[in-house]
Amino acid sequence: MKSEPSLFAAFAMSLALSTTLVGCGGGGSTSSPTPTPTPTPSPSQYAAPVTTVPAPTYPADTATNVQLGVFAGINSLRGKIGTGELKQNTLLDQAAQNHWSYVNQNGIVGEHTETPGLPGFAGAGPTARWTQVGFNSAGAGTEVMASFGATLTASTCIGGWENSVYHQAILFTPALDVGIAGETFTVVNPGFSDCTVDAATPSSAASIGQLPVDGSVLVYPYSGQTGVTPAFNNAGEFPNPAPDLNGAGHPIGVSLATQNHPQPVVVISQLTVTPQGGSPIAIRILGRSTTTGGPGVVVTMDTNKVLINGLVGVLPVAALAPSTTYTAVFAGTVDGTAVSKTWSFTTGQ
Repeated sequence: MKSEPSLFAAFAMSLALSTTLVGCGGGGSTSSPTPTPTPTPSPSQYAAPVTTVPAPTYPADTATNVQLGVFAGINSLRGKIGTGELKQNTLLDQAAQNHWSYVNQNGIVGEHTETPGLPGFAGAGPTARWTQVGFNSAGAGTEVMASFGATLTASTCIGGWENSVYHQAILFTPALDVGIAGETFTVVNPGFSDCTVDAATPSSAASIGQLPVDGSVLVYPYSGQTGVTPAFNNAGEFPNPAPDLNGAGHPIGVSLATQNHPQPVVVISQLTVTPQGGSPIAIRILGRSTTTGGPGVVVTMDTNKVLINGLVGVLPVAALAPSTTYTAVFAGTVDGTAVSKTWSFTTGQ
């Protein structure tokens, strides 16, 4: 079981990620994930991306609770990317709420781990907290967090996760269900807020998760997206994907995981990002040990070991230009089969 990251926003926000498999998955502080070995599922266990889920039972958003907005925002982006929607799971809601309560009482903003004996202890990690509430996971999962000292809104939480390297995991995880807590702190850090999201697949599901058909290349920012934030504060994401950089451009995620190739060996022959009328910009390509570059393509190993299966992180080494259309080109092989994709997106101010 594996859990995933959390993120930052443009103002004092921190993100934290934890990824788990077969059971699990900012202003202030963040926490790092504790990856566990990833079991190899039977390819036939993955289903096609879900296009419709039941309406959630979250209350309307308020100044102190944004569960509904976070749910809608995540699924809106996942639908546009093609990764499939996530269904509300009340057990995961409780697990996320329990962890939020622990952080609220102890002021340990952004931490995925909990310490026995402290107020509100609900489980050492995401998997333990899921088990504690009766949720049994059967597939890929993730936990992301965003903690910040600003007015609580769903867009603030989602904006932190989508504008990150590791926390884009919530947009690409093949999990089926989701639980959400998004509230303003009341005990140790009143005035600060935190969004915690747990995504996983229940053992009762007919499949281990959702993935696209073979040959698919799913990306974020998605094709035709506008208003993309130009800059990325990499120091606000924990772990920091590029500690040597003092700021960067909006990260780009390229997912090559498919139903029959959930943990692919990827060889990249081309990956470029080019502004309209200009030349390709400098980028850093981050990958797992199963991702390498062909002639002339350098892939930097994700030494933090938190990128999810099949996901390639593309990090512009400087902020993107505002109000500019960029064209990205990816070409390579997935387990020996050639795939490619060309798409464009436009930055905001």
